[in-house]
Amino acid sequence: MTLENISLTDTYGKKFIFKWEEKYPVFKNKDVKDWVKHKLEKYCRGGRNYKKFKITNYLKNLDNYCNFYNDINNPSDLLKEDVDTRNKRLIRYLNSLIEKGKSEVTVKNAIQSMIKSFYSNRGHPCSDGLGSCRTGDNYNEVILDKEAIRKFQVRLESPEYRLALKLLVETGLRADDIFKALKKGKYKLQKYKEHYFIRNFKTEKNGIIINYIFLPKEVESIMQSLYGENLEELDLENILKTNRDNDIRREDFLGRIKQIAVELGIRENVKLHSFRKFFNSIIIRHSDLDDDFKEHLLGHSNNLSRSYNNNLRDIEWFYNKWKKIEDLISIDSMIVDRTMTELTDVKKENMNLKQQIEILLESKINLEKKLRDLSKSTPNKDDIKKLVLDIMKSEQVKIDL
Repeated sequence: MTLENISLTDTYGKKFIFKWEEKYPVFKNKDVKDWVKHKLEKYCRGGRNYKKFKITNYLKNLDNYCNFYNDINNPSDLLKEDVDTRNKRLIRYLNSLIEKGKSEVTVKNAIQSMIKSFYSNRGHPCSDGLGSCRTGDNYNEVILDKEAIRKFQVRLESPEYRLALKLLVETGLRADDIFKALKKGKYKLQKYKEHYFIRNFKTEKNGIIINYIFLPKEVESIMQSLYGENLEELDLENILKTNRDNDIRREDFLGRIKQIAVELGIRENVKLHSFRKFFNSIIIRHSDLDDDFKEHLLGHSNNLSRSYNNNLRDIEWFYNKWKKIEDLISIDSMIVDRTMTELTDVKKENMNLKQQIEILLESKINLEKKLRDLSKSTPNKDDIKKLVLDIMKSEQVKIDL
């Protein structure tokens, strides 16, 4: 295959071309096909493999754009509009996505550039639009603590939404991992000792493999209430569904989170990534975990030594490390201050000891009194025998330390 004569049919095969035309009707349009072909040529020009070109990202976003406007029956008609009309149409669509909770970075940078490229590659530039996010949408991002997260949880009416929140907070996975990768049908829950886990999870963003994703008990509890006691039989493709059995959309979930932030009077920028950052903050500050393990839990890098990777494959070693953070990352659990419990136990022991000492002292006083009484008179045989028995009984009193 050369760049000069790329054929979409020869590249991907008739089966995929037909599949994409059925799923994204805009792909039946010649101008759209020329546009995609041009993007593919540009992608491959840098020496990259055409198989990694995300053709469906372009088709999906242009198809959604056309569907948003009922008056667009033919994508080629867009190319006939004057510049001002095209720009206004684009801005209106992009703003609608942001209002629905779509990531501002994704909208302003990725989606906008894809739609603009459809015009530009056809010789009809779309010069205006929303300003791109050069610093990302992390501006003024709120740092959430456990108490704030509990407030979000209480206001999530749907148990599926509460599960999504717990998964974000207590596994540290990204939103795309929860709403996409987890539901691809590749993973099953397994049980090790007291906890369920997912083995060899591949992150959506960087393709990093996390050897084990353990679920805290409170995540297990809500999953069992939704899907049954034996989670090893659960098909993870069927989790995070709406009442109509549709997959929960990330955008809808984010929209509800944004609403709750307003209800709580939070003015800072709350994103789904804010919940992962809570997990991140717990991990980073934990002094008993080494840096390599922290990086692995967060899915940051697989560039570790062979010996350390052997440790990561050891589930018992991994599990014991992870157990150190379970209470810290769990939303509903409280960190118990055991100092008061220990102090109470010591007080009880001291009280028991004091009581036994008082018994001994009282016995000693009674014996001394009897000895004094005997010394004042001539003791008979029975009196002496009784005194000896009393002494023996007193010697049998034990101090339970």
